[in-house]
Amino acid sequence: MFELFLKLHFFLALLAVLALLKHVLPFSHQAWIFPVASLGLWGLNTFLRLSRIAYYNLGGRPPNRVGQASVTHFLRSQEEDVVSAIVVTVRLRRPLSIRPGQYVYLFFSDMGIRRRLQAHPYSIAWWDDSLNAMNLSFLIQPQSGISSELIARNSIRKVIIDGPYGKDLKLDDCETVILIAKGIGISGIISYARHMTYRRVSKDKDHEAYRRGLITRKLDVFWVMEDNCQQDWASEWIQNLQSKDAEKVTTITETFRD
Repeated sequence: MFELFLKLHFFLALLAVLALLKHVLPFSHQAWIFPVASLGLWGLNTFLRLSRIAYYNLGGRPPNRVGQASVTHFLRSQEEDVVSAIVVTVRLRRPLSIRPGQYVYLFFSDMGIRRRLQAHPYSIAWWDDSLNAMNLSFLIQPQSGISSELIARNSIRKVIIDGPYGKDLKLDDCETVILIAKGIGISGIISYARHMTYRRVSKDKDHEAYRRGLITRKLDVFWVMEDNCQQDWASEWIQNLQSKDAEKVTTITETFRD
């Protein structure tokens, strides 16, 4: 349904502009200059987007033998062979600057012709470097559709990324920050906790501009889990933050729903 909505939205928008252009063509130049300008801006935006996709997905660091992305599975329990969530880690070809709260569209190349034309947005939960990320991780709870097909895979041969998109809420401009998530919602807020913690603990001289301006003194993360298995989803990332936070600025509270 997401793909149907996306393609239908694009088609109807294009149809509306073309219909408007046909309607005003018999009139003066002043009448049709606006739909022509809108089509020109639309075409320029498409060109720039495709150029960006080509730059970040062609050349640069070649993919390894295993594939460009690895898939880690989390089971609901040891007794049940049911996958509760997966983490897809994509190995980028070129370094990418990431901000918290951003997402990218992912194209998976080895899932058949129909799936290759589909791009789904996933929030960036984790990345390996604060300034020049080369690996992006996505926490995904499988649903019907393309995410359900990732359950049977341990790796993906080729992944095309489009992005990042989204707006950083600039939470590091606040002295006290409280982040609250339930279940899979942790994938949307862990990036903010990572960003603010890494800004504070970074000792690299090249990161002076990155550290400058952070005024957050206290960060509380509350994660309400719907099942015991969900604790494993982000445990590695949470332990990473706790090990780096010597000043104990970040407090992470994990609770289970009754």
